[in-house]
Amino acid sequence: MNNVPTHVYALKKNKADMLRALLLTCGLLLNYVLTSHLVASTVLPPSLPLSSNGSYWHNWADEFGVTHLTQCSFKNWTEKNLLPPSDPLFLDVFGTAQNIQLSNTPPGWQGPWHRDPVPQLVVFLQGVGLWKFMDGTQHFFYPGDVYFGNDQNSTQGHESYTYGNETLIVVMIQFPQLSTTMGKPCWLQ
Repeated sequence: MNNVPTHVYALKKNKADMLRALLLTCGLLLNYVLTSHLVASTVLPPSLPLSSNGSYWHNWADEFGVTHLTQCSFKNWTEKNLLPPSDPLFLDVFGTAQNIQLSNTPPGWQGPWHRDPVPQLVVFLQGVGLWKFMDGTQHFFYPGDVYFGNDQNSTQGHESYTYGNETLIVVMIQFPQLSTTMGKPCWLQ
């Protein structure tokens, strides 16, 4: 405090205390916001909400062999205690997968008209896929989308492309024992 008037020292000390208090308040507020978000995002609902059944895109063929794309919902959820002592979870079991493949297609890859080899779920993990159907519909698939390929009885199937500059990575889960029913969209529930 050499040669510094006491009122200037007190003012500097008050500013430092105010800044310290402000930082502490901001820290506490940030902690509250982050903690509230984490707690809110980890709270599980007591039962499966009907509005969040999960959706998939069904590629199906009509009675003339023309392919279409329809957005559908999984609906046959059954509560199971699969992982004790964890809380029960909900499963929709529609068949046993006989083949699971991870596919990696580079930017610019093209799949001209073809049919899905067997009924299969395709889960998009990375990149963007563009699928084109016989009825003129085209659809972009993004990470998190689920596609059910069921066009085995169509005359041409569909086209598929890796869209953009990123590699397309998908998981293909094949169910050869499932029906190749024609003219019935959304039958996989």
